[in-house]
Amino acid sequence: MQFVKPPSSVGIPWRFDVLLEDWVPDVLLTLNFIGDSYQLKGHPLQIESVSPPGLVWEDSITTHSVTYRLRPLPPNMRHGGLQIVAYGMIDGLGGVQCCCGSPPPPPPTLPSAPPDPPLPSPHPRRPPPPPFEILADREIGGREEYQVGNDGKATLIRTADGKTKAAPPPTSGKSHVTLQIGLTAAMVGLFGFMGKKFMTKLQDSQAEKEKDAKIKQTLEDIKKRKTQAEVEATKMRASKRSNAMQPVEADDGSPSETSEVMSALEPTEDHTQLLMEVGDGPAQEAAVDLDNVETMKALQRLVLVQWEMAGGKSSDGLMMEYTDDDGQWVPVTRSSSIDAVKMARTIRLAPKRKATKGGSQYNQLGTK
Repeated sequence: MQFVKPPSSVGIPWRFDVLLEDWVPDVLLTLNFIGDSYQLKGHPLQIESVSPPGLVWEDSITTHSVTYRLRPLPPNMRHGGLQIVAYGMIDGLGGVQCCCGSPPPPPPTLPSAPPDPPLPSPHPRRPPPPPFEILADREIGGREEYQVGNDGKATLIRTADGKTKAAPPPTSGKSHVTLQIGLTAAMVGLFGFMGKKFMTKLQDSQAEKEKDAKIKQTLEDIKKRKTQAEVEATKMRASKRSNAMQPVEADDGSPSETSEVMSALEPTEDHTQLLMEVGDGPAQEAAVDLDNVETMKALQRLVLVQWEMAGGKSSDGLMMEYTDDDGQWVPVTRSSSIDAVKMARTIRLAPKRKATKGGSQYNQLGTK
């Protein structure tokens, strides 16, 4: 047995050859190596390959030796030779043993150092207090002495031999105080939550009342302005007839009473003039406040309220128009802007015309 490639370092395989002059089948062949026990424990013997294959069976292996069982040689071989590639931190070759003996024991190892004692705990646990509860109603070494307080209760002070007896634990302590504080905090939080809920409901109720009062006040103002507008319109129509003023022609070329009322009435700075052509009579005038109107639907509702107050029965066949900066009538359609309508000085609610500027057809209340 000799090294062909001796071991050099961990992880690099080494090779040795074994030549047997007498090959006896079923004989155990043990190959022993030399090495440090600590190194062999960390890097034991491991067989990578044996060639030619099929000549031996591996029977057992240790950290420093391996045992093979020989198989019959092929007819074309007279002498048995093995080439073995292995791993492991060995120092050299040992001996070769045959037959059925067990592998030699590994070399003795040095005694290992005893383990370090455990470190002491940085915070040692204190022993539990003695069970004073069992001494609450017993004597300690003799006669007991009691002291009667103002409340009529007797308290044990000392025994006859001078030893102090443990008093029972107080009924109120830190745990009782903590529980009382927790209950107080819970009650304060509950009252705060209920107060917040109450204030929210109160504020909502006040907001609803203010909203209802504002709507009621708006309706009352509309009624007052309607009455005043009717009186003023009657006076101005009378004045207009007495002065024989020339009427203004309408879109179809005929004199228009609506134009007459427009020429006589001027809208205020805070309100918009609303002209309504109800039936065949003269146009009726009202002043409307559009400051709180934000959408077209809100404008339509406001105009319909004025229409019904003026004596109208239905909104079918009506269209809404407003005056632009040049004083021309502009129909209200879906593409119209609410800001443009609010900036107009006059709004007119009149019967729908069969055709308007540009040939467009308009439905009721400006829907196209």
